[in-house]
Formats: sequence, structure tokens, C-alpha cells
Amino acid sequence: MKHETLINKRTVYGGGGIMPDVFVPLDTNGITDYYRNLVQKGYLNGFVLEYVDQNRDEILKSHQDFSSFRNHFKINKAIMDEFFEYVKKEDPELEYNDEQYKTSEALFTLRMKAVIAQDIWGYNEFYQIYNDTNEIVMKAVEIIQKGEYDNKLK
Repeated sequence: MKHETLINKRTVYGGGGIMPDVFVPLDTNGITDYYRNLVQKGYLNGFVLEYVDQNRDEILKSHQDFSSFRNHFKINKAIMDEFFEYVKKEDPELEYNDEQYKTSEALFTLRMKAVIAQDIWGYNEFYQIYNDTNEIVMKAVEIIQKGEYDNKLK
């Protein structure tokens, strides 16, 4: 369904939402069934809540502010090993899938770091980390920084 905007007479498309001026395809290559299962069942969030409860003082001692955390905190193998032990205790039937983990590793570590930031600092900080790799957000920032946004509105 076509629609013309009132001021600039631009054509926009609807029918279940507004079609963006710039299409950015979603990259879903890293989303495996294993990743989806662990996130949807709440294991990642549950682990992070326990991890932060046990390590909050250490995290804040190493990273006095969010900027330091964002730039320097890494989800390392030891943390991931703790996570998979947590999952094993929570759901002994769920088998570790190394192939799917390797495919989704970047998503696991990104989401885990973002949820840790959320637990310590808040939702704003979650999105500052999580959107670092969001193709749609990154494309919007690029368009604005290059001054192309005004051209899109004409």
C-alpha cells in the first residue's frame, strides 16, 4: 500500500508497518537452535543474575564505570565454562552442542556482556553494548553521520 507524506510528498509503503527508506537485511547466520533454546529457556539470564551476584564487587573494582566495562570486559572461556555448568545443572537432559555453540559464540558473548551491563548499570547500557553489532542501528548511524538522512527525507 502506497502512501504519500504530507510535507515532503515522499512515497512510503505500508501494510503491516512502514517500509524503511533503506532496507537492511537481517543476518541470522549466528542464530542456531542451540542458542535460541538457551536464551528462550532463560538459562543465559539466570546464569548472569547469579554471576553478577557473585562477582559484582570484583567487576566494579576492575571497571569503576560503564565505559571501562564496555571497552575492557571480556566474556572469556572460564565464564562460558561456568555458564555451561549452570545449564547442565538446570537441565541435565540438554546436551552441549559444540558445533552450534561455535556458530553462535559471538552472539552468546555479546548478549551475556550486555545482560551483565544491564544488571549492574541498567537497560540503556544493555543496548549500548547489544547495538554495537546491530546492522540496522549501525546503518542508521552511518546514514546520519554521512549527512544522507536529509536527502532521504526529500
